[in-house]
Amino acid sequence: MYLEKFFNTEISLPKSEERIICNELLTRISKTINTIWGIPKEDTRIHDMVYYRSDDYTNSIIDCILVPKILYTIRDVIRFHNLFYLLSETYKGQSAETEIEFQDLFYLELLHYRFTNIYSVLCNTPLYILELNEYSLSLKTDAKEILQNLNIGDKDLEIAYDILCYLFSHSRRKNSMSYLRNYSKYFMYRLDNKILTPPNFLMLENIMLVFYFQDLLFLFPTTAKSCSIIERRTV
Repeated sequence: MYLEKFFNTEISLPKSEERIICNELLTRISKTINTIWGIPKEDTRIHDMVYYRSDDYTNSIIDCILVPKILYTIRDVIRFHNLFYLLSETYKGQSAETEIEFQDLFYLELLHYRFTNIYSVLCNTPLYILELNEYSLSLKTDAKEILQNLNIGDKDLEIAYDILCYLFSHSRRKNSMSYLRNYSKYFMYRLDNKILTPPNFLMLENIMLVFYFQDLLFLFPTTAKSCSIIERRTV
């Protein structure tokens, strides 16, 4: 019999520069998109997605690159990428990756990472904040007031609104989630809906464990190599 001890301690990290955040995310996310969708890592669509700026230049945020407003540190980048990878892998496992746009999935999950309440609304009661126009969905004219009713602060309101505008105003690709026929596909493989089978879930759990140790080596290379994280004792 073996006794395993896991030590998991949260350590606050300083906010990283936006350039570092974007570069690190671009490096990681381009590999995932290449693996899942077969798109070259150098494709400008991936770069434009990571470095996307709001078209609203009156935005109160000085620098309008969206990603660093949600992912503050390299640790955030690692966590978000791991979640995005697992979700993308699930779509590929069900041969459904070609039915969605990776840019829309990326920004939907970015919204999910920071604003779970808004994500829940989109998932369960989308017409609370969206309106149907024949075959497409768009933001209601009073979307900002609706976000305020969800207890979103002024600064966060701008960030959330920019992401929603990206998804429902600017994204008009073939499989964009703004089209009614595609909308539900972006919520197909949520764990809380128990879509994943037990073997698939265990596989993803093992992948997450590998990610955990890779991330530890990245964040604390000296400590991780010199210390034992898992202690096994024979009883």
